[in-house]
Amino acid sequence: MITRPIAFALRAMWRGINPGQNKMSTRYSSHDWSSVDWSKPTHIIAEQMGVTPMAVYYQRKRHLRRRGRTHLDWSQVDWSKADKHIARELRCTPNAVKYQRNKRMGDPKGYPVGWQRFLAWLKGITK
Repeated sequence: MITRPIAFALRAMWRGINPGQNKMSTRYSSHDWSSVDWSKPTHIIAEQMGVTPMAVYYQRKRHLRRRGRTHLDWSQVDWSKADKHIARELRCTPNAVKYQRNKRMGDPKGYPVGWQRFLAWLKGITK
């Protein structure tokens, strides 16, 4: 009967990997991750740096994380465009654009957005 560690070693040798010589380092290694070109695919970065793709994934997530909210200049927005196009240009969500549009332009009747539904509901039950 083959024990588990021996089976692992045999499987690794069959794949062409020497389990004692792992040339891939971990995500906690001392690479300079700030100088990485993150526009490249994960597997290319992993090959160039000699790490596993999982390590690149972890570092990509860690280094490209948003640091708090970014303050956008909403006064320069071309409001004639659709929300999704403005959102794509400003790199924010369409809901954020919708909120700012309603905040700046207001409802045609002058009510805040949430009140529109309430007034429609109220009008419906008072008939």
